[in-house]
Amino acid sequence: MSRADGDVRAGAYPRAGAYPRAELLVLRDFLKETEQGNAVAAVVTGTAASGKSELLHAFGQQCGEAEATVLSALCVEAEKDLPLTALFQLFRGPALSEDLRAKAADLLTRAERTGLTGRPSTHLMLDLLELVRELAARRPVVVLVDDFHHVDTPSLHWLMFLMRRMRTMNVLIVLTESLSAKQTLPLLGAEYLRLPHCRRIRLKPLGRDEVARFVPPGQDDTLVQGLHELSGGNPLLAQALLEDLRASGVPLAPETRPIPGDHYCQAVAACLQRGDQDTRTLAGVLAVLGKGETVCLAVRVAGMDQRTAGRAITLLHQVGLLDAGRFRHPMTVTAVLADVPVPERARLHERAAVLLHHDGASALEVARHLVAADRAERPWAVPVLRTAAELAKVDNQTSFAVQCLKLACRSCGDEALEIEMVTQLAGLEWRNNPAIGAVHTDHLYEIFLAGHLPVRAAAILVRFLLWHGRTGEAGEVLDKLAVMEPSADDRTEAELRITRLFILCSYPVLRDKLPAPAAKDRVPAQSFDPNVQAAMALSRIVTNGPDDDAIASAENVLKSIQLGDTMVESVRSALFALIYADRLDKAVPWCELLQQEAADCDAPSWQAVFAAARAEMALRQGDLVTAEKQAKAALTFITPQSWGVAVGVPLATLCLAAVGMGKFEEAAAHINQPVPASMLQTRFGLHYLRARGRLYLETDRVHAALGDFVLCGELSKSWDFDLPVLVPWRGDTAEAYLRLGMPEKAKSLLDEQLAKLAGSTSHVRGISLRLKAKIAEPQKRPELLREAVKIFQAGGIRLELARALGDLSRAHYTLAESGRARTVARQAWHIAKGCHAEVICRDLRLDGTADEGKPVSTTADIAASGVERELIESLSEAERRVAGLASLGHTNRAIASKLYITVSTVEQHLTRVYRKLDVNRRRDLPSWLQVSVVNSA
Repeated sequence: MSRADGDVRAGAYPRAGAYPRAELLVLRDFLKETEQGNAVAAVVTGTAASGKSELLHAFGQQCGEAEATVLSALCVEAEKDLPLTALFQLFRGPALSEDLRAKAADLLTRAERTGLTGRPSTHLMLDLLELVRELAARRPVVVLVDDFHHVDTPSLHWLMFLMRRMRTMNVLIVLTESLSAKQTLPLLGAEYLRLPHCRRIRLKPLGRDEVARFVPPGQDDTLVQGLHELSGGNPLLAQALLEDLRASGVPLAPETRPIPGDHYCQAVAACLQRGDQDTRTLAGVLAVLGKGETVCLAVRVAGMDQRTAGRAITLLHQVGLLDAGRFRHPMTVTAVLADVPVPERARLHERAAVLLHHDGASALEVARHLVAADRAERPWAVPVLRTAAELAKVDNQTSFAVQCLKLACRSCGDEALEIEMVTQLAGLEWRNNPAIGAVHTDHLYEIFLAGHLPVRAAAILVRFLLWHGRTGEAGEVLDKLAVMEPSADDRTEAELRITRLFILCSYPVLRDKLPAPAAKDRVPAQSFDPNVQAAMALSRIVTNGPDDDAIASAENVLKSIQLGDTMVESVRSALFALIYADRLDKAVPWCELLQQEAADCDAPSWQAVFAAARAEMALRQGDLVTAEKQAKAALTFITPQSWGVAVGVPLATLCLAAVGMGKFEEAAAHINQPVPASMLQTRFGLHYLRARGRLYLETDRVHAALGDFVLCGELSKSWDFDLPVLVPWRGDTAEAYLRLGMPEKAKSLLDEQLAKLAGSTSHVRGISLRLKAKIAEPQKRPELLREAVKIFQAGGIRLELARALGDLSRAHYTLAESGRARTVARQAWHIAKGCHAEVICRDLRLDGTADEGKPVSTTADIAASGVERELIESLSEAERRVAGLASLGHTNRAIASKLYITVSTVEQHLTRVYRKLDVNRRRDLPSWLQVSVVNSA
């Protein structure tokens, strides 16, 4: 098959005319010499799979076309001990007449019966020689013996006998011998080297131009170059790569590159199987050790002498598997490893670890082999593994650090050291998945129950237990800590201090169980430990409200800390300290930077924690889309179950973002996910309760919302967390009371909230002012709302700004300031639209298809559009407002809440509207009435 055919036959070279090797021409010249009466004996040598058999096959075909008599045999290693096997093949070929075949068979059969194992008798060799001479008298005889290094002994002796006596005969002998096999025929080598008519042909790897002849026409150099690089010029590997390319289904196109696959792996295995044991052994060792190790180490691990190893390395390069001492492709390693039994791999890795340790290699190098061997029985192994775990942790190789510590724990005989490593393991596993880290938490808890857990580990255990909502067990550990001997160790005291602060600001139900602080801990002095600083900053803001010192401490932590397993909770504390202090201008840049660091470290738990913090920031800024995206990411990096009790924060943020965008069903799906029962005993539960209450409020389940808000307030007060910056439960409760037509109760709560925010520019103060404006006299509303607008504008709180502007528009309309009302309403609509706050937009626009450039229409605009002026003017302003809300689908109670009138008044207005417009029910109300919504006060 020629190259012009556009394909290559599976497992073979292209056929005559396209055969890539120049050596075929050399053999044809030998044939011409034979035809002229000059006998030639040629030995073709090459590495395994270098194309010797294909060359012999192609030449045999050409000999047949030249009408030469071809005698051929294929020697196989498994038949090497079967006498006369090669000779039987040679003299049974179709090129012999029946008489000659019968004569040869008779000679060989009689010799076989004698039990021949060595040199044949002289009579047999002469008789067979005469048969060849008889054939050569008629036409040239070509004897082809493939894989001659596997020839049986009697056949070898006869072929040597023929080579010495063929000079006067028209005979060409071509033998192929593999360089990959050890030299087993020294006599043959000596024989043909001294005979003048003997020639040697060495097959070298295919050149780039020769490989190009395998490739269909029309391809650029990319495919050819890739084939040559990955095969090393080995034709078997090159053909296998083409087969894998076909199997992949990738169409041939410019810049197509080979894709090593199953065919390539099979070809690699075939190359090794055709070689000797030393070559296979060294290839296996190189594959087991991996690309990071040198050939010198592989030779030492294999236990080979330099001469044997040098020969094996040379052959592996020649066969195309190695390039500069490295396997050419990862799939090459995969193929080689397939033939190395798992126990043998472990043994080799262990031997490599021993040699590297004795050579003074780094702990990481040694540990990689110990982990691969899954053995750490040497006295030095555990210290090496611990050091390697620390180095891997710094280099963000978390999985490897975990493997090192797990192996060290299994091999450690020191209980105190094992406890320390299990504690480290819990933190490392938490980085990837807190649910997995819970296994180590269980282990530590068992050690605690046995009475063997030291104070420092117990303090850390409390935090792990609390994360997973195991409050009761954490309480047991705290009870024990309260009576344990205090430690003078600074690290231990720091862990105790962090745990105390951790509980104070997030798990207040356990405050009574806190162990007494050390004397130095009773003084609120600044700590140089960033973990302590962060915990103190959050605790101070949650319990006492924002202050400059706490904010500065949180910032200092973020400036100085390096992200690590023991630091993540501290970083989160610092971020939420800034969030609760309403310093989003500082919190957002830090959080985004930390998100990038966590992504670079490939630490899902870290990414989840920072995504949740960023979502809360975006929500407070009014960026609902970012809040939703980040909250979903937080619950994707790790599952809600892995979040433990802290899941309340991302779930709450996700729910509130969905509520703001009018996605009430989605919000309900988020907030109704199963959560740990103990979550409501934590700070995170306050976020959750508030979000659920807001969902209830926006879906007209006001009493259910009021229940959540009141519970949120009761918990906040009982825990001394009663700060609007944390959860503004008073404002939420006041809004619920307004919906229920109870303005006095609402006013009382708003006054309390404003008193707590005296002098503050917090966005919560702006919300309080906006809500208070709903109760105030119409003339006082714009002033309160303008103050709220200033607060939201200064803080960049766009969602609340849209709400405040919407209320300001309604206030202006109530005061008959229609021009101002329209202008402010348009501002509100654009801001709300930018926030994707569909609930606000719905209340500000005519319908869902309103032009964004002109979202709000007035009654006069409607009349100018053709609606009869008489109908419009027949309704009072109050009737238009009530009818507008009713046409949007609001219930009578919801309308009463929005307009601060009684349900009975709503019913009376609707009765008069139905009569004036001559309709019988809500669904019959004309759509132009919806414009009244924007003008309701």
